[in-house]
Amino acid sequence: MKAITVVAPDYPKWISKVHSGSVLIRFTINPQGLVTGVTPRPDDNPELVRLMTEALETWRFEPPLRDGKPTSVRMNLPFRFAVQ
Repeated sequence: MKAITVVAPDYPKWISKVHSGSVLIRFTINPQGLVTGVTPRPDDNPELVRLMTEALETWRFEPPLRDGKPTSVRMNLPFRFAVQ
């Protein structure tokens, strides 16, 4: 499975002054290569989860295959928000 479109989360300076840290997002890549079922850890920062979720909803993948047929795949994505 290959990513076709990956967009980094928007992390404006005004948010980075208040919110930083890591999130772990679980999501599904459906048979069409779209991201669905985005689920964060319950204790992750809600603002950072929102930023990551908005970015993930724009991601596109080659459709995952199992035995040559399109299928769904669950993924975990750790992401760290930090001011550079």
